[in-house]
Amino acid sequence: GTRVFVTHRLTDGSNRPLEVLFRFMENGGRLLLLSSGALKEAESCQYRTVPYNMGSIGNMGTVIHPHAALGDFPHEGWCDLPFVPLIEGAYPMDLSAFRPTKIHPIIRSIGHHITMPDKAYLFEVAIGKGVLLACSLNLQALCQGHPAARHLLRRMVEYLAGSKCRPRT
Repeated sequence: GTRVFVTHRLTDGSNRPLEVLFRFMENGGRLLLLSSGALKEAESCQYRTVPYNMGSIGNMGTVIHPHAALGDFPHEGWCDLPFVPLIEGAYPMDLSAFRPTKIHPIIRSIGHHITMPDKAYLFEVAIGKGVLLACSLNLQALCQGHPAARHLLRRMVEYLAGSKCRPRT
């Protein structure tokens, strides 16, 4: 069967890459990273909409692309009410670290209108024969007591274990 591993880090206590995780993915394993700083994060988790979006950092909204990793989790193409506790205080991941590879976010954070950084709360990428599904929503902190977090986490693991798992990148 398909091997799925869930973790919150990609490095050891000395901040060295955990090579075993990368070999796991290269050999066909599927990894769900509940990133809370494990990947480079955006500068701000604050939401400010026009006309209050002063300065050059922040977030102006979200876009959710239809994707099997979300399963039946409710959304209308953006992070609405079910996402509020999942996104509150969560830093989106900075996708510029992956350039020149173009990452296609599943949940995109719309950056500040002046700088428009490339950011995401959820994305996937193929690594060798395997997959990395990276998520910076508050799933790890909330999965014990919050049904929506538990439901979304379950959908992501089911996606990784199933036949619909086919990353674009």
